[in-house]
Amino acid sequence: ISGQKKTFGVSESVVQSFDPRASVNIVSAGSINHKIIGDMQQQIGGAYHMDVLGKKIPGGLLTGSGVLNAYQLRTVAGKAEIKTGALDLTAARTTVKTADLSLDSAKTSFKTADFDVDAAKVDILGAADVSITGANVRLTGALIYLN
Repeated sequence: ISGQKKTFGVSESVVQSFDPRASVNIVSAGSINHKIIGDMQQQIGGAYHMDVLGKKIPGGLLTGSGVLNAYQLRTVAGKAEIKTGALDLTAARTTVKTADLSLDSAKTSFKTADFDVDAAKVDILGAADVSITGANVRLTGALIYLN
């Protein structure tokens, strides 16, 4: 293959620069593929920003009917963990599907025009103070038990 550079055996490639104006740029009209047998670690002193256009590229690395997402993270073993000071999630539609969900929060707020709970049973442990501010409060059901 013309223009291909390969390195075999035990080798290490290091790009080191102590000038803050220096940069390493990888610009490709094609695809970029990293296959890593061992671990991978990135340490970033500044901010990290990624834009994903999400277009399917004819002849690209990601092919098949399963490639429907612009960005996908999948772990085969172990867990995925996000630790941050604050997290803002903005999306047109968000779906969470899991066998078991545990939410532990000092305070949880919901702001929505319509809130549906589809469950056969709802348990509230501990003291439950319910405060409803609005014009009407409706409880509907075949039997409503108070006390």
